[in-house]
Amino acid sequence: ESADEWAAGTGGLAVPLRGADGEVLAALGVSLPTARLRGREILLATLHAAAAGVSWELGYRN
Repeated sequence: ESADEWAAGTGGLAVPLRGADGEVLAALGVSLPTARLRGREILLATLHAAAAGVSWELGYRN
């Protein structure tokens, strides 16, 4: 999570995408106005669900 690091009024959230061996291969993230980070729990849950699907397709089985 970041808030106002790169530009005032801009924030971001990201979660890892994992390969078959569990290694982090990339990240899935969003950039949004900092004020919208108040709803980060829902946004993070959505990102984690999407990342879990991609990671599954890449062979990751946790």
